[in-house]
Amino acid sequence: MRSTRWPTRWPPSSGCANACAVTRCSCLACPSGATPPPGCWPDRRGSGPAPRSAAIWACRPSRAPTRSGGRPTLDFAYKQLAAGLSGEEGVRNEWLRIEKSPEGKDHLVLTGLEALDEPATLTALRADVEARMPIVDLPEVLLEVHSWTGCLNAFTHVSGEVPSRREDMIKSIAAVLVAQAMNVGMRPMASDHEPALALDRLFWAEQNYIRAATLTAANATLVDYHAAQEIVQTWGGGELASADGLRFVVPVKTINAGPNTKYFGKGKGARGVTYYNFTSDQFTGFHGIVIPGTPKDWYYILEGLLEQETSLRPTEIVSDTAGASELAFGIFRLLGWQFSPRLADVGSSTLYRADPAAFYGRLNTMIKTRVNIGLINDHWDDLLRVAGSLHTGAVRPAELFRYLTGGGTPTPIGRALMELGKLDRSVYLASYFNDELGSRCGC
Repeated sequence: MRSTRWPTRWPPSSGCANACAVTRCSCLACPSGATPPPGCWPDRRGSGPAPRSAAIWACRPSRAPTRSGGRPTLDFAYKQLAAGLSGEEGVRNEWLRIEKSPEGKDHLVLTGLEALDEPATLTALRADVEARMPIVDLPEVLLEVHSWTGCLNAFTHVSGEVPSRREDMIKSIAAVLVAQAMNVGMRPMASDHEPALALDRLFWAEQNYIRAATLTAANATLVDYHAAQEIVQTWGGGELASADGLRFVVPVKTINAGPNTKYFGKGKGARGVTYYNFTSDQFTGFHGIVIPGTPKDWYYILEGLLEQETSLRPTEIVSDTAGASELAFGIFRLLGWQFSPRLADVGSSTLYRADPAAFYGRLNTMIKTRVNIGLINDHWDDLLRVAGSLHTGAVRPAELFRYLTGGGTPTPIGRALMELGKLDRSVYLASYFNDELGSRCGC
């Protein structure tokens, strides 16, 4: 178990502030303008083990908000957004405006980006790359990649953790993987003239070597090798990840499938699964989860991030609207991740405030609902225990949050987590609106 030192109280007590000339406490509810009080605890990320939640409230040098550099505080984000709407400091957000809804309420409206024509140079480059790609059999590709990475050595026998001593077992494993990947069965891969490709040998390898644990280990080997390549590091550092699900109808009876009339049709046997895939900004799939039916997506986003075994450590997670909720924002922030879902009808989203006296210009009429900071304070120790339990793997996210949500009536801890999520969601939305490229392309 990782050695972890947890804070004993939440920094906003004692009127914590966040924007002095030297440091600021990054707790989301702080108003700006004063030095952080003793209640703030130091940033230990560079000096030893610390919980991932330290990334939220650690005192650190003040800096302007960026999508990759961390979230601003709530007060700062609102003031930046209000300044862009009013044209203060000579800068106006031309892509964003305030309109009246049919009910007479103000809401934010984003303008879309115009489609760009594909440049001729890109078309030429694509054709040049395609012409240089050799035509080879898929098994040969897999065996060559293994010669670089040793990825197939991760497929050990079910009875032990060492690679098989049987001759040409790597070739047998490669054949089984190709057969499964193409969904063609074993017979097209079998050969009577090659002992490693004998049909009974392939079935034996499939039963004894191919399982979730070995597939995960082999994939981690590939991702880690890929991440070390110089060209890959120019694409991204692995800090940004995207999670999205694919729905598949399951035509046979199984406990691993669930119903959903929208995706799997109607009828007694209409059931299916969701395959949730995790992709990094280095263009690698670093994890995948099969989910029965279509339950709350973000439960499994969190589970995938906590369980993935590669060297990548994403700090920002992108998902679709189905993965977004206030509870999700709260727990991701508590664990130190930046949750960045692509929200549908984002202009009508509710913005919350922590300071009832703060003035945010033209935004003021849209920011009326307050976050219950007292509820967060009262349950802060419990929230840290939730984060610790998830971080150490003592409990699975899906099981824990089914309990916290209480079947539609959240527990007190669940409500406190939702209040924390309202803070982070409001910061995210304000930053999202203030970022022209990010908001208009939905990324």
